[in-house]
Amino acid sequence: MTEKRTIVYSILYRIRYEDVEEIPTLKEEQLLQQDERVNDNKQERAYAILRRRIIDGTYASGFRLNIDALARELGVSKVPIREAIRRLEAEGWVVTNRNVSPQVAQIDLGQWESEMAILALLEGYATALAADHLGKEEYSQLWQINANMQQALHDFDIITYNRLNRTFLDQAA
Repeated sequence: MTEKRTIVYSILYRIRYEDVEEIPTLKEEQLLQQDERVNDNKQERAYAILRRRIIDGTYASGFRLNIDALARELGVSKVPIREAIRRLEAEGWVVTNRNVSPQVAQIDLGQWESEMAILALLEGYATALAADHLGKEEYSQLWQINANMQQALHDFDIITYNRLNRTFLDQAA
C-alpha cells in the first residue's frame, strides 16, 4: 500500500508542480546543456539537477537532502548546494527545519484537491466562453478528445489525461 501511495503522490506532485506532457528521459547532462545559464553557474547547475531529480521521482517526498553528500557528488562546494536548496524551498519543492537536513516537500492532498476544483471551474468557464466561437468540426474533435480523457481516467493514466486536457483547452481556445 505504501508503494502505491508513493507512486500516486509522485504523479500528483508532478502534475501540481510541473507542466509536463511526460517525464523526460534525457540524462541530466543533456538537460543541463539545453540551458546555457546552467553551464555558467554552479548554483544554477545544482538547482537544475536537484529540481529535475525531485520532478522525476529520484528524490521522493520526504527524502532528506544531505548537503555534504550532494556537494561531493556534484563536485561543488556546499555554498551552491545551500543556495539551490534555498531557491527550491522558496518554490515549495523543499522544506527545512532547524537541526535537520532539508527534505523534499510532502504533498498536501487537501490543498491539491482545492486547487484542482478551482482549476476545473476556471477551465469549464473558459470552455463555455469559447463555445460560441466553435464550429461543428471543432465540436466533434473536442468530443473525441473528451472521450479519450475519460478512457485515460478509467485507466488511471494521469500523464495522458493531463496531455489530452491541455490539447482540449488549446483547441477550445
